[in-house]
Amino acid sequence: IRFHKSIIKEKTVDIIHKMDFVYSLIQEKNLLYFFVFFPIIDLFKLSLVNWNNPKYNYTLLF
Repeated sequence: IRFHKSIIKEKTVDIIHKMDFVYSLIQEKNLLYFFVFFPIIDLFKLSLVNWNNPKYNYTLLF
């Protein structure tokens, strides 16, 4: 029984470490999305607004 418990504990710790690693990857990806994709989405929204309302001219500053 003790041996069995130690195996379960080891597996649990392993799983927790894996989850932690995956979570850190996800966090990094979210940062990447924040810096790469959100500006693109903003540009897309601006172009949509321009497309729908020609009277509004947006100048994009970079």
